[in-house]
Amino acid sequence: MNTKSGLADFVDGRPRERRLDHAELTINLACVARELGYTDGLMPEPIRAAVETALTNATPLINARTLWLPLPCQVDSHVNTMTVADTTFAVGKMVRAHLHRASAVALFVVTIGPAVEEQARAMMKDGRMMEGYALDAVGSSAAEASADSVEADIRAAAQAAGWKATNRLSPGYCAWATAEQQKLIGLLPDEPCGIRLSKSSLMWPIKSVSGVIGLGPDVKHLDYMCSTCDLIACHKRRSPPPATA
Repeated sequence: MNTKSGLADFVDGRPRERRLDHAELTINLACVARELGYTDGLMPEPIRAAVETALTNATPLINARTLWLPLPCQVDSHVNTMTVADTTFAVGKMVRAHLHRASAVALFVVTIGPAVEEQARAMMKDGRMMEGYALDAVGSSAAEASADSVEADIRAAAQAAGWKATNRLSPGYCAWATAEQQKLIGLLPDEPCGIRLSKSSLMWPIKSVSGVIGLGPDVKHLDYMCSTCDLIACHKRRSPPPATA
């Protein structure tokens, strides 16, 4: 495939939006255990029972939606920036390392809607702390599963165009400032999937994810560079944080 013609065909400025069936989302006990910081076999029995109940109760509350938009990009390795549609993002060196061969990026958002969060909050307010805690964790797992789904959609579309795709990368991780989410959402249709941003760049509904995936004939899917990242509390961490003096 000619790269330039492939770029024009693939990066057409058209948002791709869809709703996900619950059956498309991988949400199970092991997923929620990881969200809570346990391995499945080490989860205390009362928490396990609460999570199993929450997995059943969450099903009618999840309204998963995804949207992604492919746009050309330019990555400047000297200053660790990415420019998309005249908007420049200060992505930092770790994100830039993933994106530096990209000809385009897919900007994406996903959400499961507000119902899980609202029900979990109501349970906690009513004193049902463990039930609310478990339901909230199921909601977080569902949001991550929705992000996995849109990543798979983007990767399949890239492969069909003869391209490759990077890891998905989100503001707030890998030293990419959360405030940059304002720019990302600003390039998408108004309130994409019903998502709004606060002045502090937090998304509503809370159980939502935004980010980018690099696209092009020469990009690579890399291991996350956790060994060089000092964000100790990151739930995506694959390796111990770097030692400090």
